[in-house]
Order: sequence, then structure tokens, then C-alpha cells
Amino acid sequence: MCKPGRNHREFEAAATIISESARRRQDKFEAYEELAELLSRLPSFQKLVPGVFDLMARTTLRASENKDGFELRCPRDYEALMANYAGVYSVSPDFSKLECPVKVLGADPTMPFSYLPTLDLSGMISVDYDFLPGASHFLPLERPHECAAVSKEFLTSVGLL
Repeated sequence: MCKPGRNHREFEAAATIISESARRRQDKFEAYEELAELLSRLPSFQKLVPGVFDLMARTTLRASENKDGFELRCPRDYEALMANYAGVYSVSPDFSKLECPVKVLGADPTMPFSYLPTLDLSGMISVDYDFLPGASHFLPLERPHECAAVSKEFLTSVGLL
């Protein structure tokens, strides 16, 4: 959503679409497997490693209060609210003000809907930015071992591991 050449208004428009989608999403399920099956059909989740759909269903849902199936742990309106404020926190960080070493591991910037940490790429010079080729913004769910290896390498390089 934050590709070079785009502006904050375009990011906000995309966040509004995500917010509206969140408000309409199904929020009650008869079983964990129902959500896992739904997730497995979504195009954006086709690269996830085995077991993630079940894990997502079990962490996203909780038994409903009336014990009649399951419901989202995070209500739709809360998720929509987070999306409404995405632009405030997502596209304009001042990396030069960070007081600790930072590693940003992102999606492949050539893929659709990849996310770069800022609209002004010149500001990224103060962080250690890298990406995993072929990975989407769900990279921790697609390539968890590579994400962990990159994180450990960074922590070692700054003396924290």
C-alpha cells in the first residue's frame, strides 16, 4: 500500500476500504474449522505454511458467551477502528528519532500490496531494511524460519543475542 510515488491520501483510501471490509466480515462461526476453511480459500493467504489456518482460527476465535459456537476475539468494529488510524501510525515514522537499532523486514516490494515503512524512502536510511523475495506482508506466516533467522542475525549483530 505504500509504494514509491503514492501519497498519504491514497494510503488513507486503502485503509478506509480495509476498515469497511472489517465491519462486514463474518463474526460468528460454528467451529474453528469453519474459519480455517474460509481462510484457506482467501487468495492473500495461499503462501501460508501448513498449520497456520488452524492456528489463526484458534487464536482469532473464542467460545461465544452463550456457548453457541465461536466469535471473533477482536470485535469487527475494533478491527475497523485500527484500520481507520493506520495512516497515522504506519506511513510517517521518523526513523531518525529512534534511539535503538531497528531492523525492518518487509514483503517483496515488487509484489501487489507490499508495504514499505514510509512514503518518503529517504528516511529509511537510518534503519536496517530488508525484504524476503517473493514474500507478501504475511511473511512471518509464510516464511517463519527465515524471519526468525534474520531477526536472530540482527540481534546478534547489535549485541543483543
